[in-house]
Amino acid sequence: MSHHLLLTLGLVCLILLATPDGSFSSPARQNDLPDVVRIYDIQGEGLATSFAKQRLNTMGVVTGVTATGFYLQDPLGDDKPQTSDGIFVYTRTRPALRMGDCLLLQDVYVQEFYEKTELSELSSRSLQPGNFCGTGQVQPEPVPLPQLALDPALAYERVEGMVVALPPFTGV
Repeated sequence: MSHHLLLTLGLVCLILLATPDGSFSSPARQNDLPDVVRIYDIQGEGLATSFAKQRLNTMGVVTGVTATGFYLQDPLGDDKPQTSDGIFVYTRTRPALRMGDCLLLQDVYVQEFYEKTELSELSSRSLQPGNFCGTGQVQPEPVPLPQLALDPALAYERVEGMVVALPPFTGV
């Protein structure tokens, strides 16, 4: 191949990678993610997920880290009050993650564990850092205090695994 042809092919590739504003596309943008199921779709509108016992890919922002896993939340959400935008990811041991980390989870197992939807069975290649989560910040979802006659499972299923903010209250 001549140098002229290689140079032309290189320029064509650069032009194809450029976005309309003249910047270059990032390697992992939200629209380019491989077959991602959004967290709110995994959680669904019911008390249990319809994806139980399936393997899938998802993405989100780390909102909390525990001794046995971490919480992941969709950075945008679906603006539907009946679906949760967050989920717990079970890892057995404390993961080396920080709040605000943006992750792509690949080939993870969905299950209901004590009536809570969670992801598990991660491999060494399941967690992929990314730059497709915007600012990496998730705003707390305002949640009213429950009414005494309301079943807590019904009241809080819609915010399972999410960062929430409760109103101030006085107790005795």
